[in-house]
Amino acid sequence: MGKDNVRYHYGKKHPYLSLYHENSGVYVRTGLREDGTGTDQDPFLADFPEILHIGITGRCIHRRQESRTSGSDGCRNAAEHLERYQTPMSFKDFQTIIRACEGKTYQITLQGLEDPDQHPDFADMAAYSRRYGIVPNIITSGLGITAELAAVCKTFCGTAAVHGTCRGTAVVWHRKSASQRAVDLLLQAGVRTDLHYVLSAATIGEAVRLLETNGFPDGIHTVFFQLYKPTEYENNKKEILTADTPLLKEFFRLAAKEAFPFQVRFEPCMVPGALCHTRHIEPERLDACEGGRWSAYLTPDLYLLPCRFAGGDLRYAVSLKDHTLQEAWESRPFDRFRSLLKNACPDCTKRENCMGGCPVCPEIVLCDQKPGRKRI
Repeated sequence: MGKDNVRYHYGKKHPYLSLYHENSGVYVRTGLREDGTGTDQDPFLADFPEILHIGITGRCIHRRQESRTSGSDGCRNAAEHLERYQTPMSFKDFQTIIRACEGKTYQITLQGLEDPDQHPDFADMAAYSRRYGIVPNIITSGLGITAELAAVCKTFCGTAAVHGTCRGTAVVWHRKSASQRAVDLLLQAGVRTDLHYVLSAATIGEAVRLLETNGFPDGIHTVFFQLYKPTEYENNKKEILTADTPLLKEFFRLAAKEAFPFQVRFEPCMVPGALCHTRHIEPERLDACEGGRWSAYLTPDLYLLPCRFAGGDLRYAVSLKDHTLQEAWESRPFDRFRSLLKNACPDCTKRENCMGGCPVCPEIVLCDQKPGRKRI
C-alpha cells in the first residue's frame, strides 16, 4: 500500500488511532494515543462517524415493478411500506452532509430503499464526495446498472456491492440473473466489485453449495455475508437463522477456509455465530457491531440512526433538521444504543469480541447462550 493514499485520525475525545487506505479500502484502528500511550485493544468509540451510510433513494422502483410482474408478496409488501420515503434526498441536503463530514469521515456508502445509482444526482453526489476527500461506495441490486453508470462507479467509487435479487421474502443470489449482469458490467469497467449475500433459512443451503463448488462469480473482490433480519414490512420468522439451524456449522467451516479467489467477510451481526460455531477464525479478525460507535445511517429524510435497522420506531433517531451531525452523534438516543453494547453479557468471556450481537434484532443473535437484553 502506498503511503500517499493513507489517511489517519487521532481521537481527541476518545483515545484511538484509525487508518484508512483509499485505494485498497483497508481500514484499521487501535487504542493507541497520539503520544504513544494507550493500549492495542480495539477502542469502543470514535469522535465522529468514520463511515456514514447514506440512504439517498426515496422509493424502490424495481420492487414496485417486480411486485406487479412477478406476484411476489415480499416485494409488494415492501413497496406498500415504503410510502414514508417518497422523496429522494436532495443534492443540496447531500452537500450539507458531506461538508460536515470533511476531514472526519473516511468513506460513505450510498444506498437507500433500493438502488442509489438510480438517483438523478448519483454521479454528482459521487463526484462531490471525492471533492471533499471522502470515498463513496454503493450497494445496489444492479437491476438498473448500465455501462455509463459503471463508468461513473469506476471514476469515483471505491467499491460497488451487488446484492441478490428478491424472490418472495428471501434475497438470494442467482447465477443467471440481473445481478450477474450487473457484476459483469462493473467488472468490465474495472470497478472493485463485492457481492452481498443474505443468509436465511431458505438460502443457507445455496450458500454452502456455492462455497463448496466455488460457484460465486469470477473476479469479485469480496463475498459479504449478511443475516436476514425481520423488519416492520417483511417479517417472516421462518427465514430467521438460529443457533441450531442445520448447515450453520458447515457454513462457518467452509467460510473460514483461506482458499477462495475472493475475500469472505461477515457483517458484525454474524460475529456471535462465528465465535460459537467455528474455531478456525481468529477473534481479532471479527468486528463487533459498529453502529453508533464507528458508523451511522442517514435516512433520505435526514434522520441519523446508529444502524439502518434501528429506525422502526425512531427510538434512536435524531433529526439533522434540528441538530448538527456532531450533536446527533453525541446525543442521548445514540448513548442509549451504545449502552446496550457496553452492558451486554457481562459474564461472558467472549463479550469483548461480539458485545452481545445485534441490539436491535435479538432473535438473529446466533449464540448458543442467548443473551437477555433490556431495551433502553
